[in-house]
Amino acid sequence: MRTMVVGCFGWLLACCVSVWAQEAAQAAAARFEVLLENGVLHRGDGSPGVAGSVGIRGGRISLLPADSKADADQKIDCRGLVIAPGFIDLHTHSDEPLLDRRTRGSVNYLMQGCTTMVTGNCGFGPVDTAKFLAEIDQFGAGTNVAHLIPHGSLRAEAMGKVNRAATADELQRMQTLAEQAMQDGAWGMSTGLIYIPGTFTPTTELTAIAGVVSRHGGIYASHIRGEGTELLSSIEEALEIGRGSGCRVHVSHFKASGRASWGTLRLAISRIEAARAGGQLVTADQYPYTASSTSLEATLLPAWAREGGREALEKRLN
Repeated sequence: MRTMVVGCFGWLLACCVSVWAQEAAQAAAARFEVLLENGVLHRGDGSPGVAGSVGIRGGRISLLPADSKADADQKIDCRGLVIAPGFIDLHTHSDEPLLDRRTRGSVNYLMQGCTTMVTGNCGFGPVDTAKFLAEIDQFGAGTNVAHLIPHGSLRAEAMGKVNRAATADELQRMQTLAEQAMQDGAWGMSTGLIYIPGTFTPTTELTAIAGVVSRHGGIYASHIRGEGTELLSSIEEALEIGRGSGCRVHVSHFKASGRASWGTLRLAISRIEAARAGGQLVTADQYPYTASSTSLEATLLPAWAREGGREALEKRLN
C-alpha cells in the first residue's frame, strides 16, 4: 500500500505539534521546561530519523542537534527511543467515550503515543458538530479531536431509516446540515454503506452531499459498500463520488474480507494507484491484523430486515 496507506491525514500533523524550530543554535542556548534528550527524531514527513533532542517551552517545540548543551527544568533521557509527533488514529468510535468523565482522558490512546483521534466514522456519531465539540471543550479531552459528519446519522435525522431515495426537500435538508457542520469545524464526511440507513443511499445522493463538503476542503471517508466479493465495485463507487463531488477520498479499514475475496485486494490497490496516478487524491488506512469487528445485524441480516432500526427489526423477528 506504500504511501497511500495511513497517509491521508498527513495534513493533520500540524495539529499534533506547535513548531519544529530550525534555529538550533538559538534554541540550544535557551532553558526549556522539558528536554527530551538523545532520541531518534522522526518529523512525521517521511524523512529518515536523525539523532537529536527536543526542547519544550511555553507550548512550543524546538528541534535541537544531538550535541546540544541546552538545559531544562526536567530532562528525559530518550536514548534508544523514538521522538515523533503524536500519532493520529484515523478510525475511532470514541464519540461517546469522549463525553464520559470516566474515559474522556483517553489515557489508552496517550499511552500509545496517539494525540489526535478522528470521530464520526462509519457514518455514525453526532450530527451537530458545534454542540459535540463544545461539550468536549467544556470538560476537556486527553487528545485532539477531528470530527467527521456521520452520513448515516445525518440521513436518519433528515428522513429516518427508510429504504428509499431522498426527496428533493430531504436532500436539501441533508446538504444544509452538512453545510452547518463544515462551518462548525467538521473535517469532512464519513459513510457506513453496509449499515442502515447508509446502505439505502444511492451514489448520486452521496455525491450531492459530498459536494457541500468539498466546497469547504473536506474529505470523503468511507466504510465502503462491500469489503468482500463486492470490493472492486465498492472502490469504484468511492472513486466516482470523489470525482463527482471534488472531495479527496479516503477508504477506511481497507481489506478483502472472506476467503472468496482473498487476492482481490491487490486489484483494489491497483485501482487506487491508477486513480492517484491520474491526479485524484485517494488514500486508505489498514489495520495490521487479520481480524475485524462489526455488528451481528449488519453481518447476518439483510438490509430490508433492518429498515427502520432496531425496534422495527424486533417487531419483524417477533
